[in-house]
Amino acid sequence: MEASAGTAYSDLSTMSKTKKRKFLVIILSSLVIALILRAFVFESYKMPSSQMENAVLRRDYLFVNKLAYGIRMPMTWLSIPFIPDSIPALRMKTYSGFLSLPYRRFFERRIRRNDIVLYNIPSLRKDVPIDKLPLSISRCIGLSGDSVEVLNGSYFINANRIAQSPDLILPYKYLQQFDSAITLAMNKLNIPIRKTVSNRDNHITRFFSRFEAFSLREELPDSINIILEEREDLNYKLFIPKRGLTVKLTPENLHIYEQIILDELKDNAETIFGELYIDNKLTEYYTFKSDYYWMLSDNTEASADSRHFGFIPETHIVGKANLIWMSKNPNRIFSKIH
Repeated sequence: MEASAGTAYSDLSTMSKTKKRKFLVIILSSLVIALILRAFVFESYKMPSSQMENAVLRRDYLFVNKLAYGIRMPMTWLSIPFIPDSIPALRMKTYSGFLSLPYRRFFERRIRRNDIVLYNIPSLRKDVPIDKLPLSISRCIGLSGDSVEVLNGSYFINANRIAQSPDLILPYKYLQQFDSAITLAMNKLNIPIRKTVSNRDNHITRFFSRFEAFSLREELPDSINIILEEREDLNYKLFIPKRGLTVKLTPENLHIYEQIILDELKDNAETIFGELYIDNKLTEYYTFKSDYYWMLSDNTEASADSRHFGFIPETHIVGKANLIWMSKNPNRIFSKIH
């Protein structure tokens, strides 16, 4: 009887160990699959600001398709998964740049105009790997090789005016005496209250999308004028660099391309009194090594985009924002992003 009981206990112990091993294998396999999916297929991203209203609202959770523009291989291989890249309270990083690989992307596909793109923000810091730089999300307005002009809220690509997103938020002004009526109309139409600026000319500036401004005009009497405000700080013209394209450098364009040239050539280049020197030799022409893009936020006032970061290199592109999977507005859950 004792031998029989001992055998039974041994069998139970063996079964228990087998179950533990199977459970451990399932957990480890799930973690590996999750890591692979997160690294190469899709990533969840929480919208931190209102810069992409109304296409994406603050605190919306998005699915970002990492296959949309090809598979960007991880550049930093030593990191702790599923936690932030740094813990400020402990003043420590959760990754190491000891094992880093150069940029490489397989099955590369070009970004399409008006795509909403997640990208790593270019930085002057050289001690942070590209794939560990902070993230931002914007709409791609200009592609590599494009000539872009922004004039009073209108976009011209290669001298052709292009259709804008209806979510693009621009400054509009009206007389201060109409502010109460406009605020009431905004509440009735469920238009969010954004930043308000009082001007010295007895006007007030508010920020609306074109559709919101149209809806307000339809709601209000004709005597209340809401006018798109012309602002010089929103107007500019530039050319977006393209891989393999050679340009002649001038004092006028060198300051635009200076930083990306220095980033491409690392320590082999410097600028002195408005001129470029490569390997200590004066250079009048330069051939770009990468494609670049011009990203703009829909909310021009709460923006964090190429007007602040400059050209966005292909090396920094993470993926395309496709779907809202969680939002404080239930009607937005599982809605596509346009």
